[in-house]
Amino acid sequence: MSIFIGLKICVIHEWSFDEDKWELYNVEEDFSECHNLAEKNPKKLHQLIEMWWAEADKYNVLPLDDRKQERLISREILKKEKTSYTYYPGTVRVPAASASHVKNRSHSITAIVDISSQVPEGPICAIGGVGSGWSLYIKDEHLVYCYNNNGNHYYIRPTKKIPIRGG
Repeated sequence: MSIFIGLKICVIHEWSFDEDKWELYNVEEDFSECHNLAEKNPKKLHQLIEMWWAEADKYNVLPLDDRKQERLISREILKKEKTSYTYYPGTVRVPAASASHVKNRSHSITAIVDISSQVPEGPICAIGGVGSGWSLYIKDEHLVYCYNNNGNHYYIRPTKKIPIRGG
């Protein structure tokens, strides 16, 4: 991606650099990049592409590395599986590749929840999606754990209510 005085060019590389399809946007008038101007302004597109290659050469970006799959696979092989994860308050989304792997595995969860006067309701933490995942939440003053394995839901609900600190 490159931006030149309100114009932006970008390309999604697939197989061959010679066959890549470049796009051109006027981000001053089309901030959401809905209108590709490449066909309407081929001269400007080619001018900006040439500038891009010149800048890439100038800043030693070349040669470009075309081994996307090989690099991704080699990274996965070197990655050692983690056995402990820490999530902090305010964490909104954890990508699947960075989340704990609990599918069909035993695991434990430790959560520190401040309950001083009234037992709250709702989620403490959850990871997953439609197909699988888990959630730990409070409902009717009970801690509840739900494990979803491809639509089969398994629950752990203790019979004891959550104690209030000092009570």
